[in-house]
Amino acid sequence: MTPELPLSEELLPAVGTAATAELLDSSPRSHVWRVRTADGRLVVV
Repeated sequence: MTPELPLSEELLPAVGTAATAELLDSSPRSHVWRVRTADGRLVVV
């Protein structure tokens, strides 16, 4: 099962729309993502 990108209602206004997302690291309790937003910024979530 692939984890889903955690863009909640709280994160969407700060991050914006994700154009691409790459899972960088995961554990049973957490996941770290590199997200490229629609406007080209890179964000780690």
